[in-house]
Amino acid sequence: MTYAASAVAANLVPSLPALCQQISEALAALGDVIAGKGEIANLDALQKAVTQVDQELTALRQARATSPLALDHMLPFWSFVFNLKETAAGIENLRQKLPQLD
Repeated sequence: MTYAASAVAANLVPSLPALCQQISEALAALGDVIAGKGEIANLDALQKAVTQVDQELTALRQARATSPLALDHMLPFWSFVFNLKETAAGIENLRQKLPQLD
C-alpha cells in the first residue's frame, strides 16, 4: 500500500479515537464500581461513540471508499474496529450484570 493510501486508511473513521476514549473511561468507571469506589456509570457517551462509528462505517460501505485499498492491508483495520465494538458491547453487558454480582 502506498503512503497516500495508508494516510487515507488512517482517516477512514475519524470517530475511532473518541470510541477508544469512551471505552477507556467506561472500563475505569466499572473498575471503580467493582472496587466499591463508585456507582454504576451511565454509558450513554459510549453508546453515542459506537453509533457515530457505525454511521461512519455505513457511509464508507455506501461510498465503497475502501475498494481501492488492498484487502490484506484493510483486514487489520476492520478487525480493530470490530474488536472495539465488541469491547463496547461487553462493557454494556458487564454493567447490566454488575448488580447480580453483589
